[in-house]
Amino acid sequence: MRVQFSPRVVTFFLFAALAAGAQTGSRTAQPRSMYPVAGSAAAAIAVPARQAPDLRTVIAGLEAAQRINHERMGPFTVVRRYELFSGDDQEPKGTVIAEVHFQPPNTKTWEIKETKGSTRTEKVVRGVLEREAKYARDGKIAISRADYDFSYQGTDEVDRRRCYILQLIPKRDDTNLLLGRIWVDQDTFLIRHFEGAPTKSPSWWIKDLRLSTTYGDLGGIWLHTSSKGVADVRMFGPHTMTESTLSYQPAHSSLIRCSCAGRALKYCTAPRTESCPPDARARLQ
Repeated sequence: MRVQFSPRVVTFFLFAALAAGAQTGSRTAQPRSMYPVAGSAAAAIAVPARQAPDLRTVIAGLEAAQRINHERMGPFTVVRRYELFSGDDQEPKGTVIAEVHFQPPNTKTWEIKETKGSTRTEKVVRGVLEREAKYARDGKIAISRADYDFSYQGTDEVDRRRCYILQLIPKRDDTNLLLGRIWVDQDTFLIRHFEGAPTKSPSWWIKDLRLSTTYGDLGGIWLHTSSKGVADVRMFGPHTMTESTLSYQPAHSSLIRCSCAGRALKYCTAPRTESCPPDARARLQ
């Protein structure tokens, strides 16, 4: 099954939206660790510490972690903020707040809750969400050997977690595939970060495009928490689209929020997490 909000899907939505915006006229989250999901894949496929990993073992762990994550998903709702910027503008041309509802195994619905600024931004976001609902039904693992070859690039840290860096090498020239790097958690085999570009431009309007996505634990499942696409749009210049997850709510439960000082992710799924300061409980809204 496809992991929800994969780099392949989410970033494609972002740059497709940028192209749509041109044709009509045109912070990194700090997730808490998710050891429950990690344990299943890591226990089955373990890489010995302090030595270069076997690439086949890492890729097998990556694919297994994605399958396990999808199997754990129950019904949920996420609230997202989309913003569209032009050039070096500090203020967005438009902002949209949307709710996305997931029903296992592969059904998504959505609704626009609020729009500010340019009406074009809402049109772009509607296209983004329509594509997301469509791609949720395809049933494929997001990052796998079916679509990519991989090369090992070393190690790095993301949110104080050691990660393997893998180069993604698409097996075909396809706008749905990405050329870039993923940061894979050494213990959980889950993707923590992606940076790169599409293998093929989604539109004549797009001359250059750079993409990034960050992931984290939301309520015990692994989802993307923020994405960004920066493109040079013909005739209109540089444009940026950002997407950030504001909240996560499992079905039949209350939304929990906290004001974590100095954190990009202002909405938590529990009164105390590793991402919350000690006094977060007192500041729950």
